[in-house]
Amino acid sequence: MVQKDFDENKIKIAFFNIKNDIMILKDELKFIKTELLKIKEEIALKNKSSNRNDGVVMTSLYHRYDNVMTSKHEMSPKKVNEDLEILDNNIKNFIASLSDREFLIFISIYHLGEEFGRPITYNDLFEKINLSSFSLRNAMGELLKKKAPIIKQKMHNSIVGFSIKRDFKALKIGDKILTFRRSFENQTLLEDFKR
Repeated sequence: MVQKDFDENKIKIAFFNIKNDIMILKDELKFIKTELLKIKEEIALKNKSSNRNDGVVMTSLYHRYDNVMTSKHEMSPKKVNEDLEILDNNIKNFIASLSDREFLIFISIYHLGEEFGRPITYNDLFEKINLSSFSLRNAMGELLKKKAPIIKQKMHNSIVGFSIKRDFKALKIGDKILTFRRSFENQTLLEDFKR
């Protein structure tokens, strides 16, 4: 049997460096996502303002972010639109990946959070949705595993509260999510052909 010579410390250092690089990339992606959401909000405001003022031309919103973004990236309108399209597809893919139960819980947290103006508790969800405690907690665990934009937090008296992340709420797409999800119901399924 041939014994391979290796230096365990070199391997540990290499893995440590890779881990650091991954963490840096994660932070950069999080930063870019936040900036894209801000830009999307500004574009929506621009369009809304433009409509009210009979098409008044506003100065470009992108120059505001030139000093925020690194000089490596030029934020052209085309690039921003491509990034927003990717973000839109990611949201659609996330919504499509949810089971009916998970989607019901997610959209309930979204709407109840807007209605109550506070994190939503399990009791709030029990009152809104007709599910057993086990089913509700199990589905909530699955939602969190799927990286749903939900914040889980301990409130007073060890009560757990759930809220939608601020950057996701800022998109103001609750109705669009419902419409997109309902479009699945109108699709012809493979099992329809088996009948």
